[in-house]
Amino acid sequence: ARHGAAAEVVLREVRSVFWYRADYIKFFKTEFAPMIEKAYRINNERTYIGTSLGGLMGAVFLTKEPMDQPYFKNYLLFDGSFFAYDDTNLADEAARFNASKQLNITLILSSANNPGNEVPVDAFQKRYEARQYEGFKIYRRSYSIPHNDVANPSFDDTIDIIY
Repeated sequence: ARHGAAAEVVLREVRSVFWYRADYIKFFKTEFAPMIEKAYRINNERTYIGTSLGGLMGAVFLTKEPMDQPYFKNYLLFDGSFFAYDDTNLADEAARFNASKQLNITLILSSANNPGNEVPVDAFQKRYEARQYEGFKIYRRSYSIPHNDVANPSFDDTIDIIY
């Protein structure tokens, strides 16, 4: 095991959760989001915000973005649990890149390092920067705070970038 026994248990559980499957992504985009959009005033720019496992979910969604018009214009992934990113996710990421070098998205990453997911967030960032997508913008913040405290300062520091 490349992560150690305890982490392998977490990884197994993460991979079994419902949103990790393609049917959940379809549900999210065709049922859940439209329900929210009917109930609240919106504009035409969707923004995905996720912290920890929610950041991982956003990374999975990012690999499934359509070629022509992105579903989410902005991704704010705060201290994402990218240590759980596996070979399937890496293959999906590569397939999306190979299908189109265009990705008109703003990606904002943050990480905590006291403790946090800074190392896997660094690796995620480096992979996306190396791909050199056209139309893609990436921003990064790092905080010397615990993982559980990263969401509020991340949101406060990044919301002005997209709006």
